[in-house]
Amino acid sequence: DALPISPIKYGKYNELFELLGIFVCEGSLFQQKRFLKDKQHTNGRNSTCSQTHLTVKMKETDFKQRIDYLLKKYCPYDIKWKKHWKVSEGRRYCSLNIYDTRKEVYNWFNKLMIKYFNIEDITKNEGRVKAFLSGLLKSDACFNIKRKTLQFSNTDAKVSLLLRRCFEILGIYYNGYLDKKIGRASSRER
Repeated sequence: DALPISPIKYGKYNELFELLGIFVCEGSLFQQKRFLKDKQHTNGRNSTCSQTHLTVKMKETDFKQRIDYLLKKYCPYDIKWKKHWKVSEGRRYCSLNIYDTRKEVYNWFNKLMIKYFNIEDITKNEGRVKAFLSGLLKSDACFNIKRKTLQFSNTDAKVSLLLRRCFEILGIYYNGYLDKKIGRASSRER
C-alpha cells in the first residue's frame, strides 16, 4: 500500500519550529507559587518562582551552536549556558545547561509551547513539519547501523503521536510503540 501524497505540500522551513522540537525534547518549564516572609514583608507576600531549563551533552558542540543561533534569532532575552556536573553510577558527566529563573524567559517559552505545540500548527505545512522533526530528531534520536533504523526515545505520548503524524505527512514508514510500564516511547523509521 502506498501512502497518500501530503495534502500540505510545500511551505517554508520555519526555524522556530525546529527550536520548538528541540525544547520539547531537551527543555522544561517549572513554576511554583510561594508564600514568603522577609524583613521588607513581615506579614508575608506571595511570590512566584519560574524556571526554564535546557540541557545538552558537553560533546554536542554543533548542536549547542545551532541552539545558540536559534535562541539569538527568536528569543528576545540574553541566555547563558553553564557547565553542570553530575555523578551517576560512580561516573562523572558534564553537560551544558540553561537554567534561567527570569519570569520573562519562562513566559516566552511558555507562550511558544502554548501557541505552537499542537498538531494543527505543527502540521500546517510541510516546512513546519520538517523543522519540528529536525529539532526532535537532533535531540532524542540515533541511527542504529546494524538494523538500519532511526530510533527515537521520549517519555511523552503527545510527542510520540506528533512524530507519527509528521512522518505520515512526509510519506515515511513509521513503526512506534509506547511502553507504559516504564513510561518510554520508542519508535523506528526505515
